[in-house]
Amino acid sequence: MNIKQLNKSKLPIVRIDKSLEEYKDKVLFPEKVENANQVLKTVSVPKRKHRVYAGVAAEAWTARDESQHGVLARQNTPTRVIRLKLGRNPRRSSNESK
Repeated sequence: MNIKQLNKSKLPIVRIDKSLEEYKDKVLFPEKVENANQVLKTVSVPKRKHRVYAGVAAEAWTARDESQHGVLARQNTPTRVIRLKLGRNPRRSSNESK
């Protein structure tokens, strides 16, 4: 078969060897599986820490902040991203946004 015929055909190009079916329900490396299960029992997902935003979060907006906000808003930048770029807390409500 050439490439054009392969592209038109709806048959899979890769054929799976039927003799591999004997390994379908068999654990080939039981010691590695046991080791992985032991590790999974002892580990946990790290707790998520909230980022602390220091600086201008509670301060009044300067003329530069308002100017930069206007530029970003005209570019359809999401409010959360605007607040991050201005160094403000992205989770806080943005009453300052115009």
